[in-house]
Amino acid sequence: MPNTSARKGNHMDKPFDPNGWRYGDREDVLRQVEERFSKDPVLCTELEEALIIGGGKAFGLRLCALVARSDQRLCVPPWRFVDAVSQMDLAREDLPIAEVLGELARDRDVIVRSSEPDEDWGNPASGTAQSTVSASTPLALAMAFGRASRDASSVVVQRIAPGIGVVVDVVWSELLRRPIVRTKTGRMMRDTEGRIHYTSGTWDVEGLSRIWDPDSGEPLLPTHAGTQLTGDADRIPTGEIAYALARGLRACDIAFGVQFEVVVHPDEPDVWNLVQMRPSPGAVRSAMPAAPDTTILAVSPGTSHACDVRAPMIPVTPRDALDAMHFASGVEKPELVERMTGRILLWENIPTSEDYWIAAVSALSSAGVIGHITRGVMLINTTHGMILRGQRSRNRSWDDINRRAAVVGVDTQAFETLHKLAKHTRTTVRIVSDGVVAHVSIPPPVSRR
Repeated sequence: MPNTSARKGNHMDKPFDPNGWRYGDREDVLRQVEERFSKDPVLCTELEEALIIGGGKAFGLRLCALVARSDQRLCVPPWRFVDAVSQMDLAREDLPIAEVLGELARDRDVIVRSSEPDEDWGNPASGTAQSTVSASTPLALAMAFGRASRDASSVVVQRIAPGIGVVVDVVWSELLRRPIVRTKTGRMMRDTEGRIHYTSGTWDVEGLSRIWDPDSGEPLLPTHAGTQLTGDADRIPTGEIAYALARGLRACDIAFGVQFEVVVHPDEPDVWNLVQMRPSPGAVRSAMPAAPDTTILAVSPGTSHACDVRAPMIPVTPRDALDAMHFASGVEKPELVERMTGRILLWENIPTSEDYWIAAVSALSSAGVIGHITRGVMLINTTHGMILRGQRSRNRSWDDINRRAAVVGVDTQAFETLHKLAKHTRTTVRIVSDGVVAHVSIPPPVSRR
């Protein structure tokens, strides 16, 4: 068993330490369950059974139920674990739906999620598995099971909670030197026929990103929002949710960093549906960054991953953007690559709904660009492992960006300040991120000896 004594001491100094949970195989996860919940043998056994029988998603939902006890507005929509044998029996109609899904079978729609033993709690990656909305009919469920279990044998079926998806990170920030709660909120959208659709902070880059004080629910930083935000996200009481979840974790003696997914309907702002819980994912984890600079130009919760890079900053012109698109499609652009290699790029009004812009940023990152600063919107956010829902099934270019370059979204005022600097002077800037908060600053000159 790994030595955890140093970690336990670290948790006292860093509440909700993002590195506090050890990712590993199922045996190591079970050891941690025993270490952390040994005061309650019955609960410990229940959690072990949930992991062994139901997988990582089932384990997380069982913990959600514990956290929800702390506030009557928190709830967990009904769910069931369905093993591989039952999935096949349902597909052949050898087993009645009601026998497997119980009261879930009476609902029109459910969501089907993969739930392998190492999912969420053994693997630091996020956004890697399919979740499929399905009607509660044999054929629809069989197709949903097939998609959700393509890389997994176990699934969790949960009643759909309609509303806006909010990703909540309860975590220690190395840059702010304190515990924080970061929320990333989706929004309400209308299609061309006027039908209402709700998005989630797991994939919608246009929602609200906020940083809250876990002890009071008060904001710690200005709100970070996209350019197409509707007012419905403002009806979600994210500060109260942040406070309630932090209090619920403390009531359960959970001291490591946690990421929740919560769904709230704008018409029922006091009903907070917990649909997922996991330890802080890999993109939120970081080592202690170097001390921040004194000349900080922007502070943002829109950050792609923990990083510390510095380089000359140049603005991306409309012509540059067009050349970047051509470069991503395979056209050689040696002048563009030479000018941008080793630089931090300042992008304005990226149309993130178009996949080719993501491909352009990915291609430039592969060619040597080390950072991207955007106005408002974010190509990637550590709230999840995805950029856009449609993009996810086609390629994994956001992984390429993440490995090679830092991406930060800043507000309009900060962007305009950076833009003036980039247009009139050769300015070196620094992007430093702890995984949940990023600073854009001007580093002091390097001393020459």
